[in-house]
Amino acid sequence: MEDVIQISSWEDSRIAGYRNLKDSQLRERQSRFIIEGKLVLERFVTESRMICESVLVLEKHVETVKKLKIVSGKSFDIFQASQEVMDAIVGFNFHRGFLALGKRPEEMELSTIVSSSSLLVLLERVLNPENIGSVFRNAAALGADAVILSADCADPLYRLATRVSIGTTTTLPWIRVSDFASTLMTLRSFGVRLFAMSPSSDSQSLSCSDTTYRPAAIVLGSEGDGLTAASIDACDARLRIDMANEVDSLNVGTAAAVGLFHFRG
Repeated sequence: MEDVIQISSWEDSRIAGYRNLKDSQLRERQSRFIIEGKLVLERFVTESRMICESVLVLEKHVETVKKLKIVSGKSFDIFQASQEVMDAIVGFNFHRGFLALGKRPEEMELSTIVSSSSLLVLLERVLNPENIGSVFRNAAALGADAVILSADCADPLYRLATRVSIGTTTTLPWIRVSDFASTLMTLRSFGVRLFAMSPSSDSQSLSCSDTTYRPAAIVLGSEGDGLTAASIDACDARLRIDMANEVDSLNVGTAAAVGLFHFRG
């Protein structure tokens, strides 16, 4: 196989995975996902455990990708296209210049996640991919070992999520669980102490709480309603971020960052 494969038509079958497919269609039909942007691609290729099948770039970025391929030691196709052809492939004016097609990994076991983690982030019904990406970026930056998501959370491998996370959704271990309440009980049986992030007045102030316990998990809920009552009740403690100026709560990504900063010690 040649080092760089020239793509001169959006109809070329070799780049079918990049053509006008929504994130959900890639996941359901092909178990694939799309990476876009230079910074995300760099992290995905050099740090991720996931498989990179191919990269599609503009001619001016080919040398950058060749170097990434050498540094990573991974094997993947490099496709090159003009701006006009790339726009036709993706279906809109695409200016980031870098795309990659990745293969979804096999789901990790919960026991494997727990055995290698001292600090976890759990997400229930977080529906916005941008918020998922933000949580992952903060989790990676502030020392969380893994993320556990309820089945109805947005997919961490949606393009928006990977882009906002700067690729950490491809590097930080994570799993989706079908029964969130049951997972909370299982984690407690493994000795994980669960801390629900809740703005309610009867929650403990985060700044006055003991956050040194390990293994521990901070548990955050949906953008509108927060955690379900059942999930809050399943946790060992409720923690509140003290607010000023009559603001009732923070964005879930920001709340995760504040919580993790305290737990990081």
